[in-house]
Amino acid sequence: AERAAYAAAEVRAHVSVPVLKDGRLVGALGVNHAAARAWTAAEVAVIEETAARTWEAMERARAVAALRASEARFRTLVQN
Repeated sequence: AERAAYAAAEVRAHVSVPVLKDGRLVGALGVNHAAARAWTAAEVAVIEETAARTWEAMERARAVAALRASEARFRTLVQN
């Protein structure tokens, strides 16, 4: 069934890299290719780096959102 799903989506090659933080899985990045192929170590390294950078960007965005929410609460408290 899994092979049929990949075939239907025209995926002939796939690589998935985990994103681990403090030894726990927090995400994964998968990359597909329409032609059958072997992924090189350099390509996998780029995918791993992309996954790590994407996670870091998401963490920064969450921190900024939390800071903005905190500032808004503080502003409301001061105005009241």
